[in-house]
Amino acid sequence: MGIEKDATTTIHVVLGFRRNGKGKKEADQPFQAQSAESTKRKAQRYAEAPDGGGVAFSRTGDARMGDWEDAVILGVFGDVPEDVVEGVKAGAAG
Repeated sequence: MGIEKDATTTIHVVLGFRRNGKGKKEADQPFQAQSAESTKRKAQRYAEAPDGGGVAFSRTGDARMGDWEDAVILGVFGDVPEDVVEGVKAGAAG
């Protein structure tokens, strides 16, 4: 029997928002970025669009076990619905 290595990893996620054709705010599909800084830059790009916004966050845990800590918000940029930050912290968007 071998010794298990620590399987803890951190993922960095961007969640962007923009208005659809009917004027309603919609989330894009979340995607991973390479680093915390890259995640923040990509989320900021969403905020450059009219009525756009982005959330950069990270999660640390064991992907094999599906055991994740609460999300850490790295930045909120532009027009993001108020309930999103709480939802990200609770894992609803991740």
